[in-house]
Amino acid sequence: MVCLPRLVHELTLIERHLLGRVAVHSWTHEGAIPFVAPNAHQFAVALGLTAPGVHLLEVVVSPVTFRQSFRLTHLGAYVVRRLFHLVPARDDQRRELAFTKMRQLMQNTWETHD
Repeated sequence: MVCLPRLVHELTLIERHLLGRVAVHSWTHEGAIPFVAPNAHQFAVALGLTAPGVHLLEVVVSPVTFRQSFRLTHLGAYVVRRLFHLVPARDDQRRELAFTKMRQLMQNTWETHD
């Protein structure tokens, strides 16, 4: 059993909002769309989430434009899953496919009266 750091339970609304947005960007299109903070305030808050004591996000710098964007660390991904009950799209699609297969199997069994 892994316990979340105490700091995670003390996240502000804007910090939670940013974590959710970074997660969506990280888990959509295999992380090809980086999260770029839309304003200076969100950029400052996101930088705070990269601090060594927090380490929920990491900064990624584009080699071409030198634009700074953010992505989840392993700890950040774990926190997002626990706080928001979000899962990567790939995991969600795999569960949906398994559910559809099970539903079809049950429907076929019901129709043949086996």
